[in-house]
Amino acid sequence: MASTTKKIERTPAEIEKLARRDLAQSNKQVGPITDAVPLGRVMELRRLGSTLRQEREKQNLTQAQLAAKIGMDEPAISRIEKGLNLNPTLDTLNRIAAGLGKEIEVVLSNEPTTERAVV
Repeated sequence: MASTTKKIERTPAEIEKLARRDLAQSNKQVGPITDAVPLGRVMELRRLGSTLRQEREKQNLTQAQLAAKIGMDEPAISRIEKGLNLNPTLDTLNRIAAGLGKEIEVVLSNEPTTERAVV
């Protein structure tokens, strides 16, 4: 018994969509990422997130309680506390700090690698 396969007929729109997908796949960057966040900045953000978490826990607040208090969603607070959000806005950090009765201080320095955020 011979096996038969039926050729799938594609519409011009489907063919164009597949061509765009193939082009996007071929343009993916394979080497090192050029716009990666420097490790020092990642460590600072993790340290800041940890400090915010410690302050929240010291005040016996859950992430859900803090989120409700400042009008944010709980997963956003979790990502910041874990240092997973590598680009939090100052507005977001200020909202979290204000919800904890604190404020964020930003120091401008001549040394870009020594930026510090203090809660």
